[in-house]
Amino acid sequence: MESQTKFEEELGEYLNLKSISTYDVTMDGDLLAYAVKNTFKDRKDSGFDLKIVDLSRNEVIRNDHFPKCTATRLSFNEEGKKLALLYNSGKKSYIYTYFANSNIPEKTMFGDLISDLRWHGSDMIISMQDPMDETEKAKFEDGYDEARIEENPRFYSIWKYSPGNGLSRISSGVQIWEFDARKDLVAAVVSDTPDENSWYSNRIEIYDMREGTRRTIFHDSEIQVSGPKFDAECKDLAFISGIWSDRGVTSGDLVIYDLNSGKLNTFTESKDRSFSSVSRLGSDFYVVARKEDLSQIFKIENGTLRMVWERAGSLLPGYCPVVCPSHKGIFATFSSWENPYDIYVLGREKDPIRVTSENAGTKRKTFNGKGRKINWKSSDGTQIYGYLMQNNPKDPLIVEVHGGPTACYFQQFASYSSVFLSAGFSVFAPNYRGSTGRGREYAELNHGDMGGSDFQDIMDGIRYLKDNGIIETDAIYITGGSYGGFMAAWAMTQSNIFKAGSALFGIADWISFHGTSNIPSWDAKYYQEEPYAYNRYLKFSPLRYVDQVSAPVLLIHGRDDPEVPIGQFLQFYRALKDRGKKVRMISFPREGHGILERKHKETEIRETVGHFTSKS
Repeated sequence: MESQTKFEEELGEYLNLKSISTYDVTMDGDLLAYAVKNTFKDRKDSGFDLKIVDLSRNEVIRNDHFPKCTATRLSFNEEGKKLALLYNSGKKSYIYTYFANSNIPEKTMFGDLISDLRWHGSDMIISMQDPMDETEKAKFEDGYDEARIEENPRFYSIWKYSPGNGLSRISSGVQIWEFDARKDLVAAVVSDTPDENSWYSNRIEIYDMREGTRRTIFHDSEIQVSGPKFDAECKDLAFISGIWSDRGVTSGDLVIYDLNSGKLNTFTESKDRSFSSVSRLGSDFYVVARKEDLSQIFKIENGTLRMVWERAGSLLPGYCPVVCPSHKGIFATFSSWENPYDIYVLGREKDPIRVTSENAGTKRKTFNGKGRKINWKSSDGTQIYGYLMQNNPKDPLIVEVHGGPTACYFQQFASYSSVFLSAGFSVFAPNYRGSTGRGREYAELNHGDMGGSDFQDIMDGIRYLKDNGIIETDAIYITGGSYGGFMAAWAMTQSNIFKAGSALFGIADWISFHGTSNIPSWDAKYYQEEPYAYNRYLKFSPLRYVDQVSAPVLLIHGRDDPEVPIGQFLQFYRALKDRGKKVRMISFPREGHGILERKHKETEIRETVGHFTSKS
């Protein structure tokens, strides 16, 4: 009864978590604006709250609710006198401009979606989806709404928006994924087509708004780029480069491009850490990195990196953390085993100071920070790292495999893992080769071998825990989502040590995945092979090995997943069922690649815990 109470309490805390989706702070550090939402949305009201805080008086001076819409960007202008809020509702975008001397914001609606904005003096630079041409619009309004695959693309282009004077186009004919604007220049991450798959062959272009010219400054067909940022004088452009499995998951090398000489400087420090983003304060660059369980912030000085902050814990968003530096400190969303997820001010000589209290009431008493980093050696001698959360060595063990694979498990105060702990399990979260936090070399070690050496890393980690008496149980289970869902399905076909498996929105057949996913460039790049060679794509498909499954399997998938279509687990389910294996499958409407609705997430967790508990 006590364990059930703990589980219910911890599940409630997890489902009630708030997320800060976007935030900004004025350069003087006096005003903070942020958008906060429920991490797991209520289908009836999935909106957000905008809060503006006067930090000098520690007072919330504005608190507005925006129902059924998504906050995309908050941005103060350099003087800190104007705040722009960009949000999307349905297929329309809105910009609210708040003024320091007025309580009444200026509202502008756009007929097409905007993905981002930057202040440019009194104007804004925005990336907006191109409008339908008149012929296409007339057909749509007449009831013709067929989808023509990879035809008639609508790009996101760069525009200058001048309040009162409308829009003027800056780019055309290429897809804009990210950008930065400074003086007369715009630096953009672009690709030749707007489909998600084209992001894997992106490049950086610079647009001169005064001259009306554009030029490519970085393009490598094997490498992706992200987060371009000019310095104050437009002498240097900083960005992150690497080979990544997902857009928005960016951890790799830090690159500085000298706009005068054209010279590229790639920082070699990334051999033991992964850089994720660059921010600017005046003439200074600040760079975020992760080194295993440590989050780090560096300042670039005279071409070198000087560390200004380092702590165990996680700057957020988890797979691409960013920070907002100001003259009164560096603001960041942060979490650790001791710190709930909120906005903090970071300083080198003191602990993070929390300045928001969105998750202040979150109480996680399940394991009281008893998580620890684990290092072990894989069969081929490679050093691997991960985390173990444990109350008792005799507790049954859940192996929780992160997605990506170019991502990592990181410290969080309340999480999926803490819910498992409350149900009486230990949790082992391996950052197998292919994970971030150790630089690009480590992150790319599983290329051409997904399901091979990285799976062996996980098995060797379990063996290390057992051989060293860190766990004292044979009740071992496995779960994961996305690439972790593939790995959970794969593990059930490759080993009999797992008493049960729960796989979420993962891959069962690499050939059909390549043909139906919206990101087929990813698997071809990561397997380093054409799919129709029928070599690695067949070798590492769980579907081929269903006869080897000996334990019960639970499959969970969203019905509207464009990255890993639900057909992946429908195939796996049917094959297991036809072979007389113990298998159940749950699908959720309205869910894409991940389970985001609160009721759906609750069902997912209860079903997974129940699936494992019944086998303990």
